[in-house]
Amino acid sequence: MVSEKSELLYEKIAKVCGIAIPLLYLFGGLLCIFCFVMAGVILISSGDISLNDADIDLASISMTSRIVMALACVFVSTSLMRLFWLVIQVAKHFKVGDIFSKETADFALSAAFTLLILYCAGFFIGMYGAVLTGDLQLSFPTGIASIAFAYLFAWVLNIGAQLKVENDLTV
Repeated sequence: MVSEKSELLYEKIAKVCGIAIPLLYLFGGLLCIFCFVMAGVILISSGDISLNDADIDLASISMTSRIVMALACVFVSTSLMRLFWLVIQVAKHFKVGDIFSKETADFALSAAFTLLILYCAGFFIGMYGAVLTGDLQLSFPTGIASIAFAYLFAWVLNIGAQLKVENDLTV
C-alpha cells in the first residue's frame, strides 16, 4: 500500500515537472533575451531608462558608465541562464524520481548560491544607478527570504540524500 502511494506521488511529481521544464526553458530564455536587449539599448539609446525606480538619462552619462551598465546586464543575463539551467536540472531529477540524491542537492545548492549572486548584483547595480542619478533610496531587502528558502531547500535535499544512502546500506 505504501509503495502504491509512493508511485502515485512520483507520477504526480513527474507530471508537474513535465509541465514545469518547458516553461522554465521559455521564461529563462525570454529573461535572458530581455537582458541582452537591455544591454544593447543602454549602449545605443540616448533616452531615459528606469533602473530600480531611478530614472537615468542615458544622454547625460559617459560611455564608460554605459559600458559598465551594459556589462552588468550581460552578467545578470549569464547568471540568469545558469540559475534557470540549475533549476531545470533539479526538475529533471525530480521528474525521473531521483529526488533525494547528492546530485540533486548539489544542483539546488548551486542554484541557491547563484540566486545570492544575482541578489548582490542587483543590489550593486541599484547602488550604481543611485550614484549616477544622485537619488539614493534605502529600502528593506526583500530577496533575502527567497535566498534563505533556496538554501533551506538545498539543505533538506542534502539531508534526504544522506538518509537515503544510509537506508540503502541497511536494507
